[in-house]
Amino acid sequence: MNEYGTPDIQVTIGGQVMPAIASVSVVADRRTPIARAEIELDRDRDAASDVTEQDPLEVALGFRGQVLRRVFRGRVHGTGPERLVGVTALDRMRELQGVRIRQAWRNANAQDVLAWSMRKAGVESFRLGAVQTSARHLFIAANEGFVDVVRRVRDAWSLDWDLSADPEGVVYCMPWAETPWAQAGIQLELEFGRNMTGFEPRTGGRTGSCETFLAPWLWHSHLVSILDQDLWGRWVTVRVERVEHKVTFKGSAKGGRTRIEWSMS
Repeated sequence: MNEYGTPDIQVTIGGQVMPAIASVSVVADRRTPIARAEIELDRDRDAASDVTEQDPLEVALGFRGQVLRRVFRGRVHGTGPERLVGVTALDRMRELQGVRIRQAWRNANAQDVLAWSMRKAGVESFRLGAVQTSARHLFIAANEGFVDVVRRVRDAWSLDWDLSADPEGVVYCMPWAETPWAQAGIQLELEFGRNMTGFEPRTGGRTGSCETFLAPWLWHSHLVSILDQDLWGRWVTVRVERVEHKVTFKGSAKGGRTRIEWSMS
């Protein structure tokens, strides 16, 4: 039990709700475009034995008696042989990584190249940085992976743009400050000794990690306010660089938690 309620989860694989879940972990990192889900299923249940590679997989988290929030949508990319079936799933960005782009652009800006590449990769919903970039005489993608093309575009135009997909599958390539997460404002107030545990500041308090009760609405790139009297003695706003939501129904670790890696925004 935590201050929000009793954690609850729903995992759907191949359109079927899984009946026996031992644990779920969902990890999203601002610095790495591919989000990841790790699920343990009870092999004694028939549904677990039917899980196969590339099955669509969704994870919803929340609290008992409340509407659950979808926090992950992707495909199965591996299963383990143990009695508790370990299922690994990766989100939309993993699929896009395998798409090859072969095209030459003349007098195109970064948005032109990115928009064409998104459509070529089958991305129906995407958002790009708003400030128009300059046109380049020539830019060539020589049968390169989609993610590699995006990286080269950012390098070629010197763009500090983030690339990621949200749990609904919308792909964003834009400055952090323009992302919906940055613009959503402070999502959580954490105070050591009240609702924050395992507080570990680093680099003189400019980066660090901490843990709190399950907060399924929190995603990488969100803003969080932290109070630690010993380090700062005031509320400090930080950016979530990496978030892990974990719920387990087994052993002494039973319950839900959210672990955050943060930096000064």
